[in-house]
Amino acid sequence: MTNDSYFSNEEFQEILQRYEEAQQKGLATYFDSDALADIAEYYYEEGRANDAVDAALKGVEMFPGAMAPLVFMGRYQLLKQNNPEKAKWYLNQVDNQEEPECIYLQAEIMLVENKQDEADSFLRQQLEWQEDDERDNFILDVTDLYLDYDLIDSAQQWLSMAENKQTTDYQEVKGRIAMGKGEYQQGEEIFKKLVYENPFASPYWNQLASSQFLSNRIRDSIESSEYSIAINPDDEEALLNKANGMFSLGEYEEALTYYHRFNNLHRDDETGDVLIGITLINLDRPEEALVHLKKAEEKAVEGSVNLAEIYQEMAFALSRLGRVKEALTHVDKAIATEMGNKDELTVLKGHIELENGNPFAAQEFFLEAVRDSNSPSNVYFRIAVSVYDNGYMQLAYKMFHTLFQSAPTDWKDGYSHMALCCKLINKKDEYLHYLKKACKLNPIEAKNVLGEYFPKGLEPENYYNYIIKNKS
Repeated sequence: MTNDSYFSNEEFQEILQRYEEAQQKGLATYFDSDALADIAEYYYEEGRANDAVDAALKGVEMFPGAMAPLVFMGRYQLLKQNNPEKAKWYLNQVDNQEEPECIYLQAEIMLVENKQDEADSFLRQQLEWQEDDERDNFILDVTDLYLDYDLIDSAQQWLSMAENKQTTDYQEVKGRIAMGKGEYQQGEEIFKKLVYENPFASPYWNQLASSQFLSNRIRDSIESSEYSIAINPDDEEALLNKANGMFSLGEYEEALTYYHRFNNLHRDDETGDVLIGITLINLDRPEEALVHLKKAEEKAVEGSVNLAEIYQEMAFALSRLGRVKEALTHVDKAIATEMGNKDELTVLKGHIELENGNPFAAQEFFLEAVRDSNSPSNVYFRIAVSVYDNGYMQLAYKMFHTLFQSAPTDWKDGYSHMALCCKLINKKDEYLHYLKKACKLNPIEAKNVLGEYFPKGLEPENYYNYIIKNKS
């Protein structure tokens, strides 16, 4: 990816202005292949995917064999069109296959095709050809590539081969690996040091925000995101991090504002519209949610990993509107993608029927999900939550009791729902018991389920003491 600072400098802005004037006036103005690839990258970063492809294809047509526009088109086909064969076709047109960008793209195609061993063998062969002064750079680039595909163990193995462990790039990758391994405190310490050394580096603030979010330090995460947004108001990752933080706190209107800002900058895929749709459902605005979810469906390429979630959220929205048949059809679409959990989606069918006053039809779906499941505790939990969400508190209370007696010893879900059941059916001692347990084992769930009963800004770990102090 081209560095964002290059896009803001005078040299690039002058090239961009000449290009756009030429486009508007239909003039035949000369641009070299690298300039056209940079323009494509800029447009892509701005969410203007069609303009980006147009610029890159101009470079492909005018400069046969030139690396930069061909690699751009290859990565676009691979990552946005889910078409590794077309990506290979563009890659094979590059005259000099030894360019690092070609090597990385070739390996990335193998990873997308689930040929990890082949990719690793290929990259290790290429490492042998690297000059001594380029070896560490190559190693860090490969480590980055593995991290992009959540291949944490492979990333760790490659990072261990780097000789200079004091560089900023090394520390950044080390921090990302720590986060990938679930060592969020170590990741946070690394990125705190990096932002201290370079307080105007948005990527470090974004990584710090992510580490804090994953450690359930949501307000700290939001604060770090705000620093990043102050540096660059159009930083997509920072906007998304802040939106996710607000969403996790149940502050859906604020989250919606930032999801819209993210979506306005990130129009090349369905991500923003999916998140807006989910947030609108949580705000009980299902008709508006459907508008965005339909946009997301239209944007999604064939085989998109988001399709199952899109259909699932559309089913939720349609169910809220009483359109049961359509809702069930969309659940079937989600199942057909083979990207969602069939048992959980069958529970969703039961939830839709229950939400619309059809308890016997719901029971049939619930029984089917339990009968077919390899994870009965998880399925039973989701059924109990559906029963709870639909207001059957006495039944939900009994179901959660049964769940906790049979669930694995490390089970952490549902205690917040049980606490609220106990509160609503006036079982005060059990309410306090499950409240304390919920906040200890699953504070994020506690915030989402119980947060409205406590002062805004009060952290879940203080809920129990607040109740004891106020005897409410």
